[in-house]
Amino acid sequence: LVGLITRRSLVRVQPSLQPKRLLIKTLFLFLRKSFFMSKISLKDKFEKRTNIEVKSITKSFWGNPIGSKMLIPSPNIIQEYINQSEFGDKLDIKTMRKDLAVEYNADFTCPLTTGIFLKIVAEYNHEKFLENKEIENICPFWRIIEPKSNLAQKLNFDKMFIVRHRKVEKIEP
Repeated sequence: LVGLITRRSLVRVQPSLQPKRLLIKTLFLFLRKSFFMSKISLKDKFEKRTNIEVKSITKSFWGNPIGSKMLIPSPNIIQEYINQSEFGDKLDIKTMRKDLAVEYNADFTCPLTTGIFLKIVAEYNHEKFLENKEIENICPFWRIIEPKSNLAQKLNFDKMFIVRHRKVEKIEP
């Protein structure tokens, strides 16, 4: 096997690949490991976007017609929404998007940025938990992220963290 050492791991490529394909695959794996890995801290990602925006869309998006007002939330707004929940509450992302849209006088909340920012909220608060080991000081993101969801699969920590805390709060799967 041919190997290329990157900052994070050894990339192994099958020797049976033709040299041109081997080079392309090796470069792709190198770029994916090196350049596409974020070097921005989770705290910076969380604090970077503090403002919310309500924009009129110029193309139909997510079933909403041209001219609809779309809310682009911030990680902080999403965290505040989750923090308002009580112990044992099961939250829903679609309901959160609707509630935020109503609160900020928009027709709908962007599902794309909501997912991205919810991921940032979860990873940032998990990191805070690892630093302090105090569950009381973090946002209870496990109330809104389903363990079997695509979002849970994309998180940078084990989804069993979500499962355990949902079990403690007696939140049904």
